Amino acid sequence: MWTSITRRAAQGGFSLVELLLGLALTLCLSLGLAPVWVSLQGVAAGQADDTIWVGQARVAVARLERDVRLASCLSCPFPMDGMVLLLTKSHVVLLQQTQAGTAQLVEWELVNSALMRRTGPCPPARPATFPHSLYTDNKTIVENVDISRSAFSCSIEGGLPGLPQTADLPLVEGVRLVLSEKGRDGAEGPQVAASAAVGR
Repeated sequence: MWTSITRRAAQGGFSLVELLLGLALTLCLSLGLAPVWVSLQGVAAGQADDTIWVGQARVAVARLERDVRLASCLSCPFPMDGMVLLLTKSHVVLLQQTQAGTAQLVEWELVNSALMRRTGPCPPARPATFPHSLYTDNKTIVENVDISRSAFSCSIEGGLPGLPQTADLPLVEGVRLVLSEKGRDGAEGPQVAASAAVGR
């Protein structure tokens, strides 16, 4: 009887000790490789998120460029020297003519980690401020925006790029937006920039 067991083991079977050693080695290798696998999955997911964000940001800045190029004082119920009503680091307000031939306000704003676009009918007199109650359409265009690294600026006729004073608004030739994503773990995220000439 012992000879038949010994013959079977010699013909290629595994003993219990060999199976336990194999399982222990497999478990140790799995535990060693698991953190690397999880880390690689996190990096891949982060890169995919960045790619999606950059795509959304490019669509957003293309829409802003279109709005800036379509800026127009036509049909404005109050006298205007330029098509930009307000330009700060966090937002820009433009005049546009709708397809129906009426004037409308278009506002782009960086607020609460997002880029917003608002539109509404142009009031009969120039407003001193531009509260959100003026707008009838509010859309979040891009989320997860790093407000501290994102900003509007402009080019001014005969001047350097920057932010205009109120008296310089008629001289604004172009609007520029730098849009940055919030990075993970303190790192800086990707950035998208665009500029367009006003009314051209």
